[in-house]
Amino acid sequence: MILPYIEVIKLSLEVAVSRRKVNKVQLTKFVKSLFYRIVVLYGPPGSGKSTFLCRLARILRAYSGRPAKIFWTDPLMMKKRRSLAPWLRKIANADCVFKKFPWEVNYEIRRMRASDYCAIIIDSVSGMYERVGSQPPRLFIEMKNWMNDISSRVVDMIDYGELLTTIFVLHSASLFQGDFYGEKDKPNISWQTIKNVEIVLKGWLEVHETKSKREKNYYLKYVFHRTDPWEENFEGMVLTHDDFLGQSYEELVKEVGPPPKTSEGE
Repeated sequence: MILPYIEVIKLSLEVAVSRRKVNKVQLTKFVKSLFYRIVVLYGPPGSGKSTFLCRLARILRAYSGRPAKIFWTDPLMMKKRRSLAPWLRKIANADCVFKKFPWEVNYEIRRMRASDYCAIIIDSVSGMYERVGSQPPRLFIEMKNWMNDISSRVVDMIDYGELLTTIFVLHSASLFQGDFYGEKDKPNISWQTIKNVEIVLKGWLEVHETKSKREKNYYLKYVFHRTDPWEENFEGMVLTHDDFLGQSYEELVKEVGPPPKTSEGE
């Protein structure tokens, strides 16, 4: 008599879970293209990378019911004065932590359960490189090994866990030999450092001034998009941040308030 009772309870729980409304937002196909992939987002300072990713984290949380894990490593984010971190934390509605070195990030990622988070965002890898770069060459080489270890770990978390995506943020470098998928600049890091990358996004800012107003437009471009033959490829496509996220910046500001006027961040 006990077994049927247990089965009835199990069935009731499954029905309750299936009726739970998780999809609270309508995701665009461009955001969905990031799902279950390793992504690199690069661009110059001030091109809206951090703000974009916090907005993305907010949308993914509403979609999945789980927060993103954001590692802030850029020294500018750690400034006690004129920092955008409190405002960005409010936007992201995520688990945001400050880390200085790659081994700290690696240690925390190894302790994470993929099912607890919707995404892992490291903002930025360049920030860690700048900090370690002044150290002995051996330590700089060790950092490359740490980053390889991190990338391998997140691939497993995507493949075998419930992690939707992992995004590495990099600054752009314009001085290099050769062509980078048709672009004049590339991520300022060795391509061998982060393996298994499937999408490379480039971000930049364009300012248009008229007599009456000054308008800023933040853009994203699919520089590289590795796909299977049956999937849609967005390589070369250019979008504004609002187009990509399906959510206007103005609507977001009305909800969380304006950014600090004392500083402009990424």
